[in-house]
Amino acid sequence: MWPDLSFNRPLVWVALIALPACIWIPDPALRMAAATAVALGMADTWRQVLKQRQRSRLAQDALSLAGDAVVISDSRDHVLAVNPAFTQVTGYTQQEILGRKLETLSAARHDKAFHRNLWQTLRSTGSWEGEMWSRRKHGDEYPEWVKIRAVTDKRGRISHFIGLYTDISVRKARENDLRRIGFEDPLTGLPNRRRLHELMASRLRHLRAGESLDMALIDIDGLKSVNDSLGVEQGDRLLSRFAQRLAGHVAGGVVGRMGGDEFLVVRTTTFDDHDNWLSGLREHMGRPFEIAEQTLRLGLTIGSCRAPEDGREAGVMFQRLESALYSAKRQGSNCTLRFRPALDQQDNPRLAMVSDLRSALAAGDQLELHYQTQHNPSTGALTGMEALIRWRHPRDGMISPGDFIPLAERHGLMAELGA
Repeated sequence: MWPDLSFNRPLVWVALIALPACIWIPDPALRMAAATAVALGMADTWRQVLKQRQRSRLAQDALSLAGDAVVISDSRDHVLAVNPAFTQVTGYTQQEILGRKLETLSAARHDKAFHRNLWQTLRSTGSWEGEMWSRRKHGDEYPEWVKIRAVTDKRGRISHFIGLYTDISVRKARENDLRRIGFEDPLTGLPNRRRLHELMASRLRHLRAGESLDMALIDIDGLKSVNDSLGVEQGDRLLSRFAQRLAGHVAGGVVGRMGGDEFLVVRTTTFDDHDNWLSGLREHMGRPFEIAEQTLRLGLTIGSCRAPEDGREAGVMFQRLESALYSAKRQGSNCTLRFRPALDQQDNPRLAMVSDLRSALAAGDQLELHYQTQHNPSTGALTGMEALIRWRHPRDGMISPGDFIPLAERHGLMAELGA
């Protein structure tokens, strides 16, 4: 950026030549001229020194304004200088870190092979860039993005290293938040439907000889009544407590919220006790909940299946769990039903209707809004309008709300219908 400080300048050479002349030339006029040349050379040298000092101060000020940590170390990685941002990030002052190796601040998750590869790359290519974890002064670990460049002398030998260290813990936390939004239910913190599909697929892939998967899809009966009588906030509190109790009961298994009032439970087992497991699950979750100073006992409708007897693919198992649950609901509330092949034939039309409803919501041209007037029964005066949604299916014509509204509620599509 700036030229290096150099004494190879004409005025400096003139001053060096004139300096002996100030002593040995007898003529006073010539001696005065030589002294003037020496003074000019010294003044030029002093100006260069002042400029170099100013440049050094500017460089220091620029480093102090940098938001990322900057570290200058010698060829053996002993710290020579750091900027204020380094202290803000790590908690170490310059006096505490001078002379130490930066490797001592590295997190334990990096082994010796990691550092060996880093230094091999740095010494062979002159630079290294990547993500690594470090420890702050008070012990907590944090991620940072590191750029290190080797500085060589005139002979090409490495004399120093300059490193730029960017704290990316905030960015990592934001990425984790986005990942949680995509894979976790925001109310209960349990895996959502998308994440449950991945977890079930993983468990199915890793089933060993003699192992089975017990699966249960649980629907809370009458949650709408709780919301209507106690309010949605208390209904959400009930769902959260239900999720906590369920997760505690199925330790080591998979517990997630499919949406609305439906929860999925998966356990790996070597015992053939599917019915007993379901009975224990129902008995434990049927114990009363204390909500808003009221004691609530919940009815549960459960559809279940077992792998590998009922299938080996996650998509198939989800479909069969839903078939079992829908059939159990048709028998009445508080029922338990295990999947059997005949249920697929019974519930294929309902599953097809759910798929068609999703397509209708995406297309936006099949759902219609109808308004029905409301009148005072005594006077006949108009008191209001009721908005009613209707579905005009391209193949089946008008479909009754009594058929598709319950499916929309069960599959979490009501928010899209009301949009």
